[in-house]
Amino acid sequence: MADIRQQAVATAYAYDQGDIAVLNDETTRRLVASVALTESRGGNPELTSRQGFVGTFQHGAQALANADLVDRDKLAAAMTGFKSEWAFANSGGMTQFLENRENWKHGLSLDAFKQSPELQNDVFKRNAERAFERAVSEGVLKETDRPEKIAGFLKVEHVMGYGHAKAAANGERVFRAPDGTSNYDYMHDLTRDRDGLGKYMAQAREQAPVAPNQTVPAHAMPTHSASPAERGGMPTDATVAAPLLNNPNHREFERFQRAYDMLDTVAPFRSDAQRTNTAGFIAMKSLEQGMQIEGILENKRGELFPIQDLGKAYEKTFKVDRAEAETFPLADASKRAEELGRNAAITQDNPQHVRAHTM
Repeated sequence: MADIRQQAVATAYAYDQGDIAVLNDETTRRLVASVALTESRGGNPELTSRQGFVGTFQHGAQALANADLVDRDKLAAAMTGFKSEWAFANSGGMTQFLENRENWKHGLSLDAFKQSPELQNDVFKRNAERAFERAVSEGVLKETDRPEKIAGFLKVEHVMGYGHAKAAANGERVFRAPDGTSNYDYMHDLTRDRDGLGKYMAQAREQAPVAPNQTVPAHAMPTHSASPAERGGMPTDATVAAPLLNNPNHREFERFQRAYDMLDTVAPFRSDAQRTNTAGFIAMKSLEQGMQIEGILENKRGELFPIQDLGKAYEKTFKVDRAEAETFPLADASKRAEELGRNAAITQDNPQHVRAHTM
């Protein structure tokens, strides 16, 4: 996993199209790295999926049409009878459409597009800015929103679509991709460093800084050949500090993530930091109790009760003082959870469905 994160950082630093919308250089590259990590295991401009999505960002025919690289009218004709691009792609139609040079504009072709990371970067930027402008015009986003929120929205929009991104930005319905990843998960990749790229990007900035609006030539960090660590300037596992619980590199990240998600329906927290601390505290305490977490109850006094075997006569639980949990340092919970996770023999299977309740 570290290798593909290093590759994603290299892809981000090779990005050469300037800032996306209102994002600065740092957040633009952070977004590029996150999308490349999800879509092509860190950045592979020649990758083509079975459905026909192509390149580092796995662009589909509609994204290419929006960027004026393929003929929009021909695409509309080819998609007649299909309810979505995904249905069109699953039928093999998108692969066939993109392999036909007659459908491309400006003398391009599928092979030419795959061989040009610069062109792929340009398409990614154009479509991201188009999505941002729409979100602002519809009141989903504001230009003054936190950069991480904007970047998170743009990732969800790219991977899952505008409607799913809008739902995540507004705190509405949860949608899940076929692999179980939700629109909120993709949003949290940027807002909470769920993808674990933050430290890698920080190390890269320290060792190979890029000034705002200054681009790195595409050949400076090639997608293939030597690894980022071999080229120098890219972080390795040895240079990255021990991860916190909210980092996917932590051995108990999934436990933390379940606790965090289950806190959705308890009384709201004043800040995400308080919710994160609480989730870390619950993850740590559940390890101490030798429990899995299948639900979290809250009573009228604000006390929390993580539960295993929810609804069964032999359910297990323990009480959490919410005020203590909200202020308990995540770093301390992470260290303790790491120790417990190494030593404890937790035999219960991870529940496939988790629920949060309020008493």
